[in-house]
Amino acid sequence: MENQPVEAIDDELLEQTPLEPRVKLINNLDELSPESKEVLDRYLKKTNAEVLKIAADVDHPWREKNTEEHTEWVTQFVKVLGMSPGLLEAWLDKDWYMTNQSLIAKKDPALTEMIGIVIGTALECKYCVGWHSAASRHHGAEADKVQLVGSYEEHRDSFSEMQLAVFDYASKVAREAYKVTDEEFENLKRWYSDAELVELTETACHMASLSKLFTALNVEIW
Repeated sequence: MENQPVEAIDDELLEQTPLEPRVKLINNLDELSPESKEVLDRYLKKTNAEVLKIAADVDHPWREKNTEEHTEWVTQFVKVLGMSPGLLEAWLDKDWYMTNQSLIAKKDPALTEMIGIVIGTALECKYCVGWHSAASRHHGAEADKVQLVGSYEEHRDSFSEMQLAVFDYASKVAREAYKVTDEEFENLKRWYSDAELVELTETACHMASLSKLFTALNVEIW
């Protein structure tokens, strides 16, 4: 199902809920270990709680904004990663770097988050699409443009040549990295240095990894 518009998979995803987790989740944040709570506190202070600002704007697949349920789903990934303070800290630190401090993020933070929409669509992760759509808007992307990213193949005239090259590459890295060609990589060098391409590739891998982890565990990401 290559680059299928995310609207086309809504019904299928909705039929999958509620999910039956394959691991016992932490019931609420009060049950986190002191070590995991400390990790979260440090992260929120370091990032000025940007994650909470983005969360308020996320369109969740089946939870209404401004409700307790909508707020709760933001902490879902903590209920899994929080089982391991080390993993939680490592993941949060890396995510902050990839989406805010990397060469790619500093070059174009909105495009960085749009990569997440492309990957979320490729992996049929509605949660990812919702989150990265909100994050893209948070970083200045036009809402109308954000809505087209998930089905960019049908709207290629709405994006620049560079954006299309990035989207095509990121989608392939997330789904079938072994199919990346020398020609595709050389084409990206028109806009990116070798160091930037390493980070662009890792951005795609990082954004795909959380979706794959939670899919395997049968847990809603957020």
